[in-house]
Amino acid sequence: MMANLVVGIFSMNVALPMPTEGQLWPFMMVNALAILVSVGIIWFSRSRKW
Repeated sequence: MMANLVVGIFSMNVALPMPTEGQLWPFMMVNALAILVSVGIIWFSRSRKW
């Protein structure tokens, strides 16, 4: 759910407050955030033995 939230916020059809025209780093940043959140949730759930 958290990864979907990160991707959902950044994939809205609104202008971002940063230059993104013709650049690849915003795409990589959103993917990295989604992966980090997913790994964090997996780590947290395994540490709690859920």
